[in-house]
Amino acid sequence: MMRVGIVHMYPFPLGMAATNRIIAYSKGLIADNVSVKIYCLNPYYPKNKNTSINKNGVYENVPYHYFLHPYRYKNNLLHKAQIFLSIIKSISYFYKSFKNKELDILIISSEKKQLLWLYSLIAKKNNAKSIFIFDEYPSTIRYETNKNKIKKEQNKYTKILKNITAFIAIIHKINDFYNKNLNKPYLIFPTITDTSKFSHICDPKLRVERLCYMGSLDLQKDNVDLIIQAFAKIKDNYPLLTFEIYGKANENEKQILQAYIMKYNLQNKVFLMGPVEFSKVPHILTTSKILVSSQKNTMRIQGGLSTKLGEYLVSGTPVLLSDVGDIKNQVQENKHLFLAPPNDVNAYADKLSFILDNYDFALSIAKTGRNFILKNFSHIEMGKKLHVFLNKL
Repeated sequence: MMRVGIVHMYPFPLGMAATNRIIAYSKGLIADNVSVKIYCLNPYYPKNKNTSINKNGVYENVPYHYFLHPYRYKNNLLHKAQIFLSIIKSISYFYKSFKNKELDILIISSEKKQLLWLYSLIAKKNNAKSIFIFDEYPSTIRYETNKNKIKKEQNKYTKILKNITAFIAIIHKINDFYNKNLNKPYLIFPTITDTSKFSHICDPKLRVERLCYMGSLDLQKDNVDLIIQAFAKIKDNYPLLTFEIYGKANENEKQILQAYIMKYNLQNKVFLMGPVEFSKVPHILTTSKILVSSQKNTMRIQGGLSTKLGEYLVSGTPVLLSDVGDIKNQVQENKHLFLAPPNDVNAYADKLSFILDNYDFALSIAKTGRNFILKNFSHIEMGKKLHVFLNKL
């Protein structure tokens, strides 16, 4: 049996899109008879009565291990010390695991150069394999336009990644950045969805009259304010319709969104719901009227793919996204979902109206989108694909 470790810096097991992606492909590998264990470097959770996460545990059949513990100090310097100590502990752990043949492959889910260099070197010295998995450009250049700076950063990664065995990229374009000068084996691994969470489509009569956005409220990436403005244009034609926005926002982002809500007098129509437990996500998505997202066509977006794409589509709810990045290489407009041009409030509003006025048609599109994900991008299918790739290395 192949033994795979996945090391990362995200909150686990309850966290963000990257956390859910790790869980999905872990479950897929386990379903295909691979031994998987998640290794957590970042003590993330505040220690309080509402938080109960063990240092070692199993979440949805996926075993995980914290090198230190799951709880972080509030003080940033102490938190950095926690991470440093976790990394120190991990060095000895991985060295022994590779040497004793307890681990065959280590997947590194982090863009941090120090970790990529460190873990790939440990693996190489012990005749094991290391894989770099990524879904974005490095944070240092996500909004960079200077080609010389981008090239300089690419060259840094070329040196750092020389001991990596192979790459797993969300789209070809991002693989071309990290892997261009190395020509290592790679797998394009786009959207992946834990379809076990979405077992049914909601009866149209039971759907809530609600637009739903769920995800990052980083307004540099997802311009949810555009959706608020589009909603303001159509609200009078659909008096029962509301717009619920789910996701964690910092204070500045909250103020920006609240300012738009006040400007268009939407206090009783648009609601900032805050972050939501993942266990509640499927119900919210499957019972909504339309799932929405809007993104700017920045370099960051061009080098990635929305991780919410699979969950949105598999819900069986009509989906409206911005036509940005690589999305048209993954799904088809008016077959799997609906698209609007980026940064165009009027066009977005028109698409919302079209979906609402032709809702039976929209539901048929949603059904096709759901079936497309179930057939091609479920955690089971993608787990098999990943296992085949790892076997060939």
